[in-house]
Amino acid sequence: MTKKQKFDIILLTKKQKEMFMISSHQNKPSNSKPTVKKHALFAGLISVFLIGIGFSIITPVVPFLVAPYVESSSSQAVIVTLLTSVYGICMFFSAPILGALSDRFGRRPILIISLLGAAIGFLIFGIGGALWVLFLGRIIEGITGGSISTIFAYFADITPSEERTKYFGWISAVTGVGTVMGPTIGGLIASQFGSAAPLYFAANITFLNVIYAYFFLSESLEKKYRLKQITARRLNPFVQLIEILAVKNLNRLLLAAFLLFVPSGSLQAILSQFTIDTFSLKPALIGLIFSILGVQDIVSQSLIMPRLLRKMSDKQIALFGMAAEASGYILIAISALNGSFLAVYLRDVYFRIRRFNFWPVV
Repeated sequence: MTKKQKFDIILLTKKQKEMFMISSHQNKPSNSKPTVKKHALFAGLISVFLIGIGFSIITPVVPFLVAPYVESSSSQAVIVTLLTSVYGICMFFSAPILGALSDRFGRRPILIISLLGAAIGFLIFGIGGALWVLFLGRIIEGITGGSISTIFAYFADITPSEERTKYFGWISAVTGVGTVMGPTIGGLIASQFGSAAPLYFAANITFLNVIYAYFFLSESLEKKYRLKQITARRLNPFVQLIEILAVKNLNRLLLAAFLLFVPSGSLQAILSQFTIDTFSLKPALIGLIFSILGVQDIVSQSLIMPRLLRKMSDKQIALFGMAAEASGYILIAISALNGSFLAVYLRDVYFRIRRFNFWPVV
């Protein structure tokens, strides 16, 4: 996972939620009103929680796993970011394929395959032995990285449309708890058992999730609602991207989001390496930092955002969020110059404020 993969707390915007709803029910009649099955709901939430822990638990240790195969910290930083990028690229191409397959064959088999791929990827990454092995692990994770999107589609299938937003909120909350716990658990395990141990732990958790899903997760998409055939157009990510960009007023908004997420995504990918090079931090403390930032995510969305919405317009909130991010980058630059750890922490406070002030207004 990019840090997005590891994960950031998964909180979908209203527009994204609507897209999941439309995608998962495009073949269902309008009068279809699924009844929530408590067992399926519980099984889905357990899977989401384990996914959150599994993906974020490796965050503090990736630079330490790369270190034996490089000769300098600059090379180490390049490899760490490339490992993040290759995951994202593979997911970009595989996501529409997994989505189409889940519409054709059902959510359950695709979710199990995605989780199994993640477990294998974690295991290979932990075994290591050479840089190409690390990249192989990330590629496998990326190709099969459809677990979260499949979970949202699963919940869209089993919940009534009028209650879907509530249950999507539950997914976000449970994933957030897992994502907050993951880095601290990973850092503590690495401190006691070595840098590769969190990868083995993540592989075991994800494999247990596979077993749990196999025995307890029922199929949510009935055969009569599935796609009859999969077209080549449906599998092309560029076609879908062009269609989204063709939506009036949405293309400029997406361009603004892209320009914001390029630098922020880059910094998230390299933050562990930065703390090692600048402050010589160990996995336990790096993991604790990421967990604290996850708590800040929750506080920013649940406490700050509602108050801003009562006093500011959407445009004002977006501008405030972008100004906060710019302030954060200035602080991180200052910390690199004078070695002030306080500046790093303040930067992340500003960054989290930006993150949850910009996207909700989108």
